[in-house]
Amino acid sequence: MERLLFKPRSRFLKVKCSQCDNEQIVFERPASNVKCRVCGKTIVKSTGGKGKVFGEIIEVYS
Repeated sequence: MERLLFKPRSRFLKVKCSQCDNEQIVFERPASNVKCRVCGKTIVKSTGGKGKVFGEIIEVYS
């Protein structure tokens, strides 16, 4: 019997804040805006699909 394995369509990202250099892990498709835990600047904006990243993507986790 053959099994089909599906890959997830979304990933987690490690993003570096452009203002304070804090690194945090965020979801690629957020339902709401994600703010930096240190300085409060928006680092990922919700767009209804993939979020718009306002920082440097350091690593991608699949």
